[in-house]
Amino acid sequence: MTHESAKCRNCDATFSPKDFRPLAEVEDLANKLSLYVGDEVPAGECLKCGMFVYSIGVDRVAKASSVLQKDYWDDVRYLAECIQYEVKDGEITSMEQLQDRLHEDCDSAQRVIYTHQAKLALVFSDNDEAWDEEFGGEMPNWSQLAYCAFYRDVQESLNVEECESCNDALATTEHDGENLCKECCEEATTEAK
Repeated sequence: MTHESAKCRNCDATFSPKDFRPLAEVEDLANKLSLYVGDEVPAGECLKCGMFVYSIGVDRVAKASSVLQKDYWDDVRYLAECIQYEVKDGEITSMEQLQDRLHEDCDSAQRVIYTHQAKLALVFSDNDEAWDEEFGGEMPNWSQLAYCAFYRDVQESLNVEECESCNDALATTEHDGENLCKECCEEATTEAK
């Protein structure tokens, strides 16, 4: 474990990681250190007075939280990118197909099906109240809550619009300032000739 800096609670000295003796190198550690459940583990030994130094400036919960948050949003972006690729590639052509695909992918995501992951999804989602906004009423299980939040996060990350001409298919091309599906774009190009 690395420490950003440490402070001696005896002589009040502050050290960078290279300026104190790491805990693994402290001589006779077993006789110097008695820890009980919940006790803070020292970072090492003060080179001035020989007492223990403790980490400062490291908020482990905040660090862990930022890693988990990044992981959640990486999953959201990845799923959105996969769906957008399928829209661009022509595999998904209608809003109904898009909604079906989004439902299938979100419903089977580990973020939703495992309780621990579902709880974390609700911690980091921008849409943790999506269930209440969508359905309201009695509180469902963690997976249902997480599904609604994850679904909405992915949906909001998508950059997909309906065709402005037919309002049926998904727009894949811009033509004369309008977002059009492939068929409407071909029609507009043919009519323009």
